Amino acid sequence: MRLRFLIPILFLCACSTSWKTTTGLELSLDYPTSFHETPISADLSTAGYVFRAEEENPPALISMRRQLREGMLKAKVGTLKDNLIEEINRRYPDRFPEYKKEKFDEIIVTNEKSLLFEFTYLGADNKTRMKQRLIVIPRVEDAFLVSFQSKESDFNGLIPIWDKIQKSFH
Repeated sequence: MRLRFLIPILFLCACSTSWKTTTGLELSLDYPTSFHETPISADLSTAGYVFRAEEENPPALISMRRQLREGMLKAKVGTLKDNLIEEINRRYPDRFPEYKKEKFDEIIVTNEKSLLFEFTYLGADNKTRMKQRLIVIPRVEDAFLVSFQSKESDFNGLIPIWDKIQKSFH
């Protein structure tokens, strides 16, 4: 009974929040003004990150990275989409402690066939379970990887915000 009242409140919060748009990027998105854009360090820039914003309460992170079609991806046969799926399935279990893929789906984003992954992993403190939604938007010469992450216990309450951000890609 309680949950039935909670869901409309969460949806109302996502819809009534004020929003802003990323600027100067090839792929833009809208995000709540409560998320504060953070500087991209030299290491993150080298890894292709072009945007990063954090929310303090509950703690959450939005990030966007551009992966050029070069190096390992360019050398492989098959489609960029297939190569990205294979790379995520191969590398993420090593990158994220106690990685567990929970969802994979093909979706349409900005009229492009895109990929949606959701997975959990053990946070940097080796105690907190984290959850991440990763949207991969392959294009001709590159791909954008947009990530939404929070504590696993907060994730479902943030889904209306994640969904609204995802629908705002342009």
